[in-house]
Amino acid sequence: MTLKKATREDVLAVLESARADVELAGLNKHSLVERYLDCSIAFVGYSEGIPGAAWGITTPVNFLEPNQLWLATTSLVETNRYAFLRTSKNFVDWAVHNFGVVGGVVAKANVRSQRWLSWLGFTLGDEIDLPLLGPAYPFQKRLD
Repeated sequence: MTLKKATREDVLAVLESARADVELAGLNKHSLVERYLDCSIAFVGYSEGIPGAAWGITTPVNFLEPNQLWLATTSLVETNRYAFLRTSKNFVDWAVHNFGVVGGVVAKANVRSQRWLSWLGFTLGDEIDLPLLGPAYPFQKRLD
């Protein structure tokens, strides 16, 4: 998987493939791009030139909030699992080193993302209920 700085078009392509996750969050793909891409350090992972995953770290408006990790994937992640894991681990390690703490929330139903977060060293908190997302787990990783 090749990693490049995210473009709006490629993030939209990934979000189109991840439509179920986007709808689960109660947002449309254009809202997600506006909400995250414009205030993020974002990247897209490509497999043979096709966008397979988009992720980034938001820069919060409130300095008391942690930088938030976001992710959208396509089925290409499954066929390029090890490359995706290696690339995303390097990115998360970089983000935690530069920002000190990275966090976010993951839907309770999204077991695949929970496994990915655990593998990356994030700690999942107790279940919470969010208005748009429903049952979810907060997650966080700190610089030790």
